[in-house]
Amino acid sequence: MPDEIISDLFRVDKQYNPVKIGVEEDGLNEFLLQPLRSEQIKRGHPLPLAPLKAPRGKLDFIKGLQPFFKAGEIEFAGERADFEDGINQFMSYPTGRIDAPNALAYALILRPGSPIYDDFEGEHVIEALPKLNVPFWLAVNATQQETSAVLLQVSEGVVYIHADWLREGDPGKTLLHIAQEAAMEAGTEPYRLKVVSGPQHHSGYDNVGLLATARRIPLPIRRGGDTLPGREEARKLLRVHSKGRPAIQVSSNATWTLRAFAGGFCRRLNPDGRVSDQPEDNSYRVLMEGLENFCALLNTSAVDVDKDIRYSTATDGRRYVSAMGNRG
Repeated sequence: MPDEIISDLFRVDKQYNPVKIGVEEDGLNEFLLQPLRSEQIKRGHPLPLAPLKAPRGKLDFIKGLQPFFKAGEIEFAGERADFEDGINQFMSYPTGRIDAPNALAYALILRPGSPIYDDFEGEHVIEALPKLNVPFWLAVNATQQETSAVLLQVSEGVVYIHADWLREGDPGKTLLHIAQEAAMEAGTEPYRLKVVSGPQHHSGYDNVGLLATARRIPLPIRRGGDTLPGREEARKLLRVHSKGRPAIQVSSNATWTLRAFAGGFCRRLNPDGRVSDQPEDNSYRVLMEGLENFCALLNTSAVDVDKDIRYSTATDGRRYVSAMGNRG
C-alpha cells in the first residue's frame, strides 16, 4: 500500500542515508507522488528522490548487470538471510519472479558520473562537531523550485559545517523557516547570522527573489564569490590539514552536504557514456554551489572570522573567549 511504501522510503533514508532513492516514475505518478510530497512536508524531511522511467524490455535491462557480477563488483552487504529471496530470484532468472533483479538494474542508471570532490574521505565526517566562539555563516542558494542553506563556521584555517537545509519551493515560501531553524541551531537570532549568496542573486536579472525575500524578513545578505574559484578553494581544503585536523569537517547532521560530497554532486553521465564537464542539474548542485559561493571568499577580507572577538590561552594551550585577552 502507498503508506507502507512511503514509510519504508523514510526508513531506508534514515538507515542508509543514500545519495539517491530511485522510484519508477510510472508508479510514482500513478499513486505515490502526492502523498509522498505531503509526508515530506509533514515531517520536514525531504528525500533524495530520483524518478526513473521503466525500461521497455526488463530482461535485457537486467542483463546489463551481468558484467558487474562477473567482475565481482556487486556486493550483498549483510547476512545472507537478509537477501535470501532476492538471491533466489537471481539464481532462477530469467524464470520466476524478477522484482529484485529489476530493482538492482536501476543502479546502472542511478550511479553518478565523476564526483566533483573526489578527495572527500571518512576523516572529513565528524560525529560531534564542536560549536566555536566565532561567527556563524549561512551559505544560501535558491532556484524557483528549491532553496538550500549550509550553516558553518571558520576558525584557524578550518571550515566547520554544522547543518544544512534543502526545501522544496522558492525563497518566498522557505527562506524564513530555514533562517529561523539555522538561528536555533546556532543559538542566536537570524539577523546575527552572516548570510552569503552567489553573485547571480545580486544582479539586476535575478528572477528567483532571494534578496527581495531576505529584505522582508529582514535578513542582510552579502554577495559571495563565483562558483569556480570557490570550487577550487574547497578542493584545496579537502587535501590539507590544519594542526593535524582536516581543513573541512562536516557534521554527521549535515546529511545533504555529506551525500553531495560522497557523489551526489557529480558531473553528468551523458547517454553516450562520456562524462560531461558540467555538474548534474539536481538538488545537490543547488546546495553545493551555495557553499562554493562562500568558499570563494575565504582568501579575501570578507570572511573576517575573528573580528571583535578576544581570546586568551589556557595552560593546556586551548583558546577561550576573554574580555581581557589579546586578539589572535
